[in-house]
Amino acid sequence: MEYVIVHELCNLVHNYHKQNFIDLKNKEPSDWKRQTESLEKSWRKNKINLYP
Repeated sequence: MEYVIVHELCNLVHNYHKQNFIDLKNKEPSDWKRQTESLEKSWRKNKINLYP
């Protein structure tokens, strides 16, 4: 859940997922890659496609 909140807060500053967004997101949480993979794994398991 923390990952989603941080991600959305970063979206308030940078609308697009370009390098400046990634740089900001990299500041917190420190394990965002693991959290991203876990979230995407859950989406695949539940057959949720958020990237059509």
